Amino acid sequence: VRVNNKLVKSKRTINILGVLFDSKLQWNDQVAQSIRKSKQALHALRLVTKYMTKTEMKILLTANFYSTLYYNCEVWLIPTLSPILKQQLLSASANGLRILGGMNDERISFEQLHRLHKRATPTNMMKHRMSIQLYKIYNGTMDGEDWMDLNLQQNFNLRINTVQIFDKSRLRIGRNIMMNRLPVL
Repeated sequence: VRVNNKLVKSKRTINILGVLFDSKLQWNDQVAQSIRKSKQALHALRLVTKYMTKTEMKILLTANFYSTLYYNCEVWLIPTLSPILKQQLLSASANGLRILGGMNDERISFEQLHRLHKRATPTNMMKHRMSIQLYKIYNGTMDGEDWMDLNLQQNFNLRINTVQIFDKSRLRIGRNIMMNRLPVL
């Protein structure tokens, strides 16, 4: 592409404030980066485990491991994220929880491990973040255009007493727009 007679080369990925956007918005690179960085934090936490109580380790795990794993997840942890990437995130999250309780029993599933430690799975985290965004829109603390777009997707009918939201995206990339994420809730 040329702009003002200057060649603009496209890249496969771009890093914006620590989030890797790829050209197809599939988030493979972002998830891989989040897992890699959180593993580094987890390694450091394993070194200090014997000096900390379980409560202190939970605090450290939240502050250092989960903050890295879910950094800016409002952007990339979306309903259309591939099941393989969601499973990788679930596995990485469970690895962090294993150092808390010494639960090395392989018969415990990742979901059970999250329930035992009262932690949100990546899917729960996604729904929670989207709920917060919807709450902000509804209470007027977010941009009015988002609220208008959301209203245009609702079905108003006298017989329907609940809010129904419809996905109007025609392309896969349209599912990354916040208003198109809300039907999942």
